[in-house]
Amino acid sequence: MTRCLKILLIGLIVAAIALLSLPWWLGAAGRPVLRAWDISIGRYERIGYARFKIDEVKFTRPGLTVTVNGLEAPTPLLWFRTAAREVSAQTWRVQVTPSPTPATKPAAVDGLPALHRTVAEVLRTLTQRLPRFSTGPGEVDWGAGHLALAEARWADATFTAKSLRLAGPTFDLAAQLTDETIALVVTAEADDLRGRLQWTETAVTGQFEVWAQPATLNARFAPSGWIPDTASLTAEHWDIPAQRVRLEALYTQLTGSGRLDWRDRVFTLTAEARAMPKDGVKAPPLTGKIAAQGDLRALTISALHLDAPFAQANLTAPVVFGFDGQAQGEPARLTFQADLAQLPWLEAGGRAAGTITVSGEPSTLRQDLAFTLTDLVWREFTLSRATARGVLQWPRLDLSSLELQLDETSRLTARGAFDWSTHELQAVALAGTVQPAWFARWLPADTRWQDATLTASLSGPLKAPQHSGQMELGEFETGPLKPVSLAVTWTGSGELLGNFSATAKTENSTLQLAGTGRTGGLVLREASFAADGDELLTLTAPARLSWAPFFALSGLELHGADRSLAFTGSFGEAPAFTLTAKNIDSTWPAAWVELRGPAWQVATLDASGQTGADGVLAFTLGLNGEIRLPEQS
Repeated sequence: MTRCLKILLIGLIVAAIALLSLPWWLGAAGRPVLRAWDISIGRYERIGYARFKIDEVKFTRPGLTVTVNGLEAPTPLLWFRTAAREVSAQTWRVQVTPSPTPATKPAAVDGLPALHRTVAEVLRTLTQRLPRFSTGPGEVDWGAGHLALAEARWADATFTAKSLRLAGPTFDLAAQLTDETIALVVTAEADDLRGRLQWTETAVTGQFEVWAQPATLNARFAPSGWIPDTASLTAEHWDIPAQRVRLEALYTQLTGSGRLDWRDRVFTLTAEARAMPKDGVKAPPLTGKIAAQGDLRALTISALHLDAPFAQANLTAPVVFGFDGQAQGEPARLTFQADLAQLPWLEAGGRAAGTITVSGEPSTLRQDLAFTLTDLVWREFTLSRATARGVLQWPRLDLSSLELQLDETSRLTARGAFDWSTHELQAVALAGTVQPAWFARWLPADTRWQDATLTASLSGPLKAPQHSGQMELGEFETGPLKPVSLAVTWTGSGELLGNFSATAKTENSTLQLAGTGRTGGLVLREASFAADGDELLTLTAPARLSWAPFFALSGLELHGADRSLAFTGSFGEAPAFTLTAKNIDSTWPAAWVELRGPAWQVATLDASGQTGADGVLAFTLGLNGEIRLPEQS
């Protein structure tokens, strides 16, 4: 009897578990259990008796949030049948927020071998417990980077991802685990790239094809670490149509080879390219060669040569460039020149030339830089001439002169220094004189001015330098605007304007402004308006003007002896304004713009408006004034 009771009890327990696993009450029963694992779920929906769907599943831990939408899976009771274990999701997102205090615990994955073990274990677990799953678009965002894909699928022990994008080209990826080897297939159709790799715990080997040209990769790793002990990447005897690099007008085929080796923490690089001109085409043969070697601290360029119809470059002696920015080695000179009109990759015209001279002892090594650009034409942009001269003596770059000659009448200059180690500007000075001729292509046809000058100085951290300057614009005219002369001075730090002042003058009227500001807005602390030498209006209290995220002006109140003008307005989602005026004469605006019609005077003006929820502006207007019509004969 006791045995029968035990069997009955076990049967009841199994039946109860089975009933609880059915989809009718799985959503209600599962919520408190999942909540203990930091998982919350949205709306639960039963699909027949075998499957269920949850519109949103969210897993949250400090620094990590995983969201899955449209999750569909079989009921737990059916997980005993391996063939029924198929899960799908519509979309997903992983958000990783870096901790402000870095973890002191050593990373579990300390190199490529450890990563291989982790990935292989994940694939083995999926093979045993989840033979099939699929998902739609998803992304991983970790602040410093972003990964996205269009769809992913796991079936037959193979993982595939479509349109995967990670800081570069978009490609498809397939991964399959066989014994201890992970076979990777990478395809990027848009870039004509294909690769097949074999990834084991100690090596990554395989072949790539770029533009149908083969390259072989062979890398061997120590038990830990991300840098291989030995590695080689070889591309030999490649032969590509000149059309691939837009040289088909002069050449038919471009041939060459390249090799990159890494051994004993030292790398060597050699590459060369050549092409013979087409029959009947007057062009020199194209030759190019580079040879370099180095380690994790410095790069030595031992040979650099290019001879092509569009450019020439030559290095006279080996040069060592430290990855800290310092150059070393014996005196050397790199010269180059290029005809931009001949460059097949750039739709531009003009000629560029330059020299880099390395000289001095290792402790005082310096690089003298000189560059020239003449007759530049790029789209609508033209530049008559540009020259730059400077000295790089690490970490300081001294720019002794930078001159931009826009055309015969417009010129900009700059000089100063920059510290690459501290990212600071030092005694940077800008100056320029511009005339309307160079800007005519972008301005209305009737826009002109007599002269415009600019001087400015900058110093301090690159992200927020101290700056000051002044600008003058003489006899500016456009459209109905009468000739206006403008003078502006300012001081500031970064995006902040510590102080600014501006004066605009016409023949018989003056407007003066002063205040402070920053990106998106400013505060007017002083403002005055005068006509024929008489001050008519002055600002009584600071006013605020902003243009981001929308235009707004508040607190503008100008008063005179018997005159006044006040305005407050906001023009965001629900525009509203108030405007009052007293004794405003048409001669005031007539001093600045051409007015047609009779003269007028506003004795009093009161107007206000407010936009309602329906988007309709409701306003009131009260006006008392006169229009002086000419006498009729």
